[in-house]
Amino acid sequence: MMQLNWMGKSHMNTYFQFIQCDYEGCKHLALTGEKVCWHHLSEQIIFVDNIIETAQHSPLHEWILANVDFSNRDVSGVDFTYACLTHANLSHANLSGAILTRANLDSANLTHASLSGANLELAILGRADISHANLEGSNMQRCNLVGATAVAANCSGAKMFYSRPGNADFSEAVFTGADITRAIFRGAKLRNADLRGSIGQANYDRADLTGAQQ
Repeated sequence: MMQLNWMGKSHMNTYFQFIQCDYEGCKHLALTGEKVCWHHLSEQIIFVDNIIETAQHSPLHEWILANVDFSNRDVSGVDFTYACLTHANLSHANLSGAILTRANLDSANLTHASLSGANLELAILGRADISHANLEGSNMQRCNLVGATAVAANCSGAKMFYSRPGNADFSEAVFTGADITRAIFRGAKLRNADLRGSIGQANYDRADLTGAQQ
């Protein structure tokens, strides 16, 4: 097994004190504990294995994990507070109970991911793809979902107070028992969405509610 840089004091680059990739001409951020970005990392699978192992006993607060491939991996309960997960691949990943408070998931792939009971308060999911994801019982309060794609997402029982899914695509999504109080669906697509049993009043200004059940 390779020696992990993050086990020592060096190269602990974070979301607020980052290091650029060492690869000549690359403008991506280096991963936490490494000198290079995901695209130039030679041992990607080992890197992810060790992240998961580290997360069992230590939070990943502010870690730079942009573009990292967590697809089909179990990261349930992991504390990703303030982590940078932009463009990360979390498709089919188990994120149940994960703490993603203020995490940056801009343009991340979360299709078919399990996010039940996850804490996404104040997280950034602009242009992220959460289609067919299970968000049942998750905390999405004040979450930025502008431009996100969430086709057929299960948002049952989710807390979406003052979330901002403007211009997002929630077609066929389910909101049974979700608290959508003051959620801003301005310009969003909610075609054939199931809003029956949702709680509170949301802002549907210029939203497409064709076929939606309310």
